[in-house]
Amino acid sequence: MAQEVFTTTGAGSWTCPIGVKQVLVECWGGGGNGRTSASNPYEGGGGGGAYSASVYNVTPSKSYSYYVASVSEDSYWVNATTVMAKGGATGLYYPSSAAGGAAASGYGTTKYSGGAGGIGNPLAGGGGGSAGPNGDGVRGVDASPGPADGGAGDNGSGGAGGSGGNGGAGTANVNGGGGGGGGANNGVGGAAGAPGGGGGGGENGAGAGTRGQVRLTYVYGSNDANFLLNLI
Repeated sequence: MAQEVFTTTGAGSWTCPIGVKQVLVECWGGGGNGRTSASNPYEGGGGGGAYSASVYNVTPSKSYSYYVASVSEDSYWVNATTVMAKGGATGLYYPSSAAGGAAASGYGTTKYSGGAGGIGNPLAGGGGGSAGPNGDGVRGVDASPGPADGGAGDNGSGGAGGSGGNGGAGTANVNGGGGGGGGANNGVGGAAGAPGGGGGGGENGAGAGTRGQVRLTYVYGSNDANFLLNLI
């Protein structure tokens, strides 16, 4: 079994090796930035990116395009209606919560939503975790009233959310990054973990959301879609 992970943002292409007939395609959307404002302390965290996966038939020596999301963008394979995962939204002000990338808006056989950003009230909310193969991203914690932790990625199996107060960074994990923690009073939000985590909110600077990801898994000579789907 072979696996290739694409993390450089923007468009790219992959040439199918000889002997490969099918690939498991997995896409992660980009996470949203946290919200920041020097005049409004009610900053929310950014939403986490969604996850989509499907088995795709391929032809040896043929090239296939893909797109790796930057912050809040969608990642896709071939085009935006083949396999596609939505990006999370930028953090919002109280009382609103930034949406995570929605599974319902993506394309794929298996789809999960990114965690929503936590609400700032009155300090900063945590960023939402990225979705992943094990499920939805965890929602960022609401500030009530202190700064809040970021949500974990991949239904709690991925990267841990950053701690609130000191604007802790979310942890990176190949199956889904954690959201950044919300910043304390006059603080800065924590950066998200890759792929797909949402940044924490912060009064003096928002935590950055992070890129998405595209991953291919295949077995030479195999044409067993069920085997590949069971790898999720």
